[in-house]
Amino acid sequence: EEKYMDVKGRCLSQGLPKAIRLCSSEMVTALDEPVSAIIEAVCSVVEKTPPELVGDVLANGIVMTGGGSLLYGLDYRIAKATGIKEIGANWNY
Repeated sequence: EEKYMDVKGRCLSQGLPKAIRLCSSEMVTALDEPVSAIIEAVCSVVEKTPPELVGDVLANGIVMTGGGSLLYGLDYRIAKATGIKEIGANWNY
């Protein structure tokens, strides 16, 4: 489902405040390259992890931290790329 958000900032060409409306598909396009780099890094670490530790990761999942971990669908993309199942979010605010 497409989501929309109004974002305020400074127009680079005019230097004046401006508000624009972004849709979620535009954000997906903008974030595709950095998210792909994160996924490649995770896969690289999993490939280098000793088999006895990978078993624990497969059983317990991967813990994501930081603001980027709140990106909608990032857990699904990492699970799909690594083959490590999604454990489910445990949100504590």
